Amino acid sequence: MDLVPELLGRVGAAYEAHRDPVAAGPMSRYMRGQFPFLGIPRPQRDPLDRDVLAGLRAPDESELTGVVSALWDRDEREYQYFALRYLRAHVRGCSAGLIQVLEGLVTTKSWWDTVDELAQGSVGPLVLVQAEVIERARG
Repeated sequence: MDLVPELLGRVGAAYEAHRDPVAAGPMSRYMRGQFPFLGIPRPQRDPLDRDVLAGLRAPDESELTGVVSALWDRDEREYQYFALRYLRAHVRGCSAGLIQVLEGLVTTKSWWDTVDELAQGSVGPLVLVQAEVIERARG
């Protein structure tokens, strides 16, 4: 199974099935109209995300980058939220090379909701792990 198309297909199908245009408007207004939304609030996304990820293996760094980049390119904000959750779960196994990808995410579709999560959930843990690797190598 090719993880990237499988995961993208699953998340797209799950989210589209729960699209709520009535809820999407207020969600977009809360973010000052910066991004369109599907209208799926976090409490509803959590079980959807678990179902989407059920039975899938962990990605390698290339697959992680492919999934996250593809989700970041989608219009609706919930896809970026899924990407952030996926990154948080798998960033510790990545190389310092992922920093370039994270830098692109920080500077694309930037707003407090994604920048804060990227700093706390991905950039910080990656830098911490890489610093520990460097320190051990210096011995």
